[in-house]
Amino acid sequence: MNSISDSTTGESQTGPTGDPDLRLVFFRAAETGFTRAGRMEGNVDLPLTDRGREAVGRLVAETLEPLGGPDAVYSSANQSSRETAEVVAGGNGMRVKVLSGLRGLSLGLWEGQLLADVRQRHARIYENWYRDPLCITPPGGEEMEDALRRTRAAANTVLKKHRR
Repeated sequence: MNSISDSTTGESQTGPTGDPDLRLVFFRAAETGFTRAGRMEGNVDLPLTDRGREAVGRLVAETLEPLGGPDAVYSSANQSSRETAEVVAGGNGMRVKVLSGLRGLSLGLWEGQLLADVRQRHARIYENWYRDPLCITPPGGEEMEDALRRTRAAANTVLKKHRR
């Protein structure tokens, strides 16, 4: 029925019928200046670094090209995600489709902060959030349950569009 590949492990899961009609491969947005500096990114709108673009290119060559390339590419609206998706789509003129439900988790007051500073200033909250993100919400951030609902809805949109 459906096959979902993890681009970091190369492992594939096949649906109940064992027939991989559809393969979903998820890529997170590549490196930005924030991630390179050790800042918590969340859902900010930043460009990729050159190193980020190169990393996506290598990942595409290792995971997608052996499969024949993508049939469709979806992205959230932020710049780093769109740039990542454009590399995934390649130079073949494939249009990247934006789905707002794919946006990153809002980290509220933690967005843009150095991870080391958040871990020091909010040690107990951060540690609990890291261990169980369903039970703790970053100050002013998005609840994980809400993020899961919108992401699931976006994935269902993709699945419906590609039923055949």
